Amino acid sequence: MQAGSILVLCTVALTSEHGESRLLMPLIFLSERCLDHAMNLGHSPILFYASTLLSYLSLVAAKAERRGKSPRDRNVVAETVLYAVVGLAVVFFIVQDRVISLGGIAYVLSGYIFFLKMLPVIGDNEAILIGSLVGFYFCDICVNNNLSFDGGRESVLSLNAPGYRTSYTHIASRGVILCAIYIVILVSVLSRWCLIPTNKNSKSSRRRVSRKRISIVFWVSNAVVGAMLALLVSYQFRENVLRWLFAYFVSSRFRMWTLVCWFTLLPFAVYLVDVLSMQLRPSVRRKLFHFIGVVAFTPATMIDPPFMAFALSTAISLCVLVEVARYYNVYGSECISRFMSRHIDDREHIDGVVRTHIYLLLGFGISLMMRCRQLSIDGPPVPAIIELSINMIPGVVSLGIVDACAAITGSSLFLSSRRTLGRYLKNGLFTERANASITHKTTTGTLGGLVCGLVFWGVILAIAEVPITGPAFYSFTMIAVCTLTECFMDGVDNLQLPMVVLGAVNNLFALLLPVEGLWVNPAITQPNPTTARSMANALTSPWKSFPSPVSDS
Repeated sequence: MQAGSILVLCTVALTSEHGESRLLMPLIFLSERCLDHAMNLGHSPILFYASTLLSYLSLVAAKAERRGKSPRDRNVVAETVLYAVVGLAVVFFIVQDRVISLGGIAYVLSGYIFFLKMLPVIGDNEAILIGSLVGFYFCDICVNNNLSFDGGRESVLSLNAPGYRTSYTHIASRGVILCAIYIVILVSVLSRWCLIPTNKNSKSSRRRVSRKRISIVFWVSNAVVGAMLALLVSYQFRENVLRWLFAYFVSSRFRMWTLVCWFTLLPFAVYLVDVLSMQLRPSVRRKLFHFIGVVAFTPATMIDPPFMAFALSTAISLCVLVEVARYYNVYGSECISRFMSRHIDDREHIDGVVRTHIYLLLGFGISLMMRCRQLSIDGPPVPAIIELSINMIPGVVSLGIVDACAAITGSSLFLSSRRTLGRYLKNGLFTERANASITHKTTTGTLGGLVCGLVFWGVILAIAEVPITGPAFYSFTMIAVCTLTECFMDGVDNLQLPMVVLGAVNNLFALLLPVEGLWVNPAITQPNPTTARSMANALTSPWKSFPSPVSDS
C-alpha cells in the first residue's frame, strides 16, 4: 500500500518544478518502514501517509498559483483529471491501511498552513521541506509520548502510538523546536501592531516596524512561550525540566566535557575562521564552517547520539530566534548582521532571512533527530555498523566531508585540470537546462569529495572497531551516493543532501539485513556499547540513578 501511494505521487511530482523536494520526506519515512520491517519493529505508517498527502496538496497549491499567473494553459483539463486521480488513489491507500489519526491530521494541516505562508517568501522548493518538518513535529506531539515506566503522565499516553518508547531527550528536543516555531508565529502576528508611519504628518505615508515595539514583542514572546513550554514538559516529565537537564548533563563526564569544549573552543574556532580566511574565496570560507562542525559533532555523534540530537535541536532553535531578531532589527542584532554579511552565499540577501546556517545544523542533525525520537521496547540490539551509518553518513560525512571537500577541491585545487561536468555529460539525458548543477560542478571537485569521504569513513570504522567486511564493506557505497547527490543537486544542498542520503542508508540496510551470510561475523552484529548506554540513559530520569545522600540505618 505504501509503495503504491508513493508511486502514484511520483507520476506527477517528478514532472513538476521542484518535484523531487516533495518526495524527500515520504521517501525517508518509507525507508524507515522498510528498515523497521527488516528488524521486525512494526512501527505505525502514520508519518509516511501524512507526508505523502501533504506533498500532494502542496503540489496542487503550487500548480494552482502558477496557473493563476499564466491563465492560458492548454492542458488544464488533463492536469485536473490527473491530479484528481492521484489524490483519490492516495486517499484510497490511506483508508485501506486504516491510518487515519489525530497525528496525521495535525501533520497535514500544520504543514500545509506553513507551506502556504512561506511559499511567496522562500519559494516552492524550501517551503515544502520546512512545512513537512513543521508538520512532523506537530504530528509527533500526538503519536510519540510513551515515556519509560519511571516517568510520564497517564493523561498524555492516549496521544501515543504503541510499540516503542519515547526518550526524555526527544521530548526536550521537541520542546525547544516547538518553542522556536511558536515564537516565530507569535512575533510575525504581533509585528502588525508594531507598524508606524514613516512620516508622522502624513497618514498615507509608508509604514515601517517600530524597533522599540518589536524588541519588546520579541523578548516578551520568548519569555512567555519559553515558560509555558517548560511547564508543559515538566508536567509530562513529572519533575522540573531544568532540574532534569542539570541532572542529565552532570550524570555523564563526557557530556560535561563536551559542553565545556563547545562553549570555549567553538567561539574561538569561528573567530579564527572569520579572521584568517579573509583572502579565500567566499565559497571556501563557508565550507570551513562545515569542517568546524565535523570536529565538534563527530565525537558526540559516535558516543552519545541522543545528547547530540538534543544539542543540535537547541542550536537550531537558538539560530532561528537569532535570525528572527536580526530580520526585525531587534536591539543588539546589528553585530550579527555584520558578521553574517561576510559569509552568506549569492542565493541569499542580508536584508532578508538568512537560512544557510540553520539548514546546515538541521542537515547535521536530521538523521539523529529521526533515529533517536523513539526506541523499541522489545526489539533486538542494533548492530554498531547500522547505528554508525545512520547517525554519521547523512550529516557529518555528506555535509561535513563530501560536500565541503568537493567545493574546496573544485574551486581552489588542480585549477589547470579543472573541467565542469557539463563538458562530459552534456547529451540528450544530461542537458544543462534540466541539470543546472553540471554547469558549475567540476570533475576534480567531485572526485576530491569522493576520496575524502571514503578515507574519513574508513577512519570512523577503524575508531569504532568495526571490521570492514560484510555490511560494513557495502556501507562505502553510501559515500558514492553522497558524491552523486552532491554532484547533481542544485537546490538547498544543506537540507536536501542529508535527506536523500538518509533514505538511501535506511534502504541499504533494509536490503542487507535479510542476507544472513553477511552477518556471520560476531564483531559485525555487536552493538556499540557506548551508544547503548546513552540510549538507556535517555530513557530514564537521571536523578533516579544517583546514590541516595542518606544511608539506610
